[in-house]
Amino acid sequence: FALNEAAFSAELFRAGILSVNRSQSIAAAALGMGPLLTLRRIILPQSMRAVIPGLANDTIGILKLTSIASVLFVNELPFRS
Repeated sequence: FALNEAAFSAELFRAGILSVNRSQSIAAAALGMGPLLTLRRIILPQSMRAVIPGLANDTIGILKLTSIASVLFVNELPFRS
């Protein structure tokens, strides 16, 4: 579950960062900010508005999938033994 959801979460964060307009980072560079400072203070706060709803959906999906897997595993365990 973790590997599958990690791929979806990485795509969510990538899309969130790309949703921020390029002119924001150009304006930060014009003010003398470095790339790391621009990412931390300009890009990430704006990208969180796009990332949070998808992250909440993924969290709900993980909870549902793990509960389904636990029910299947508990039922299969006595039949195997």
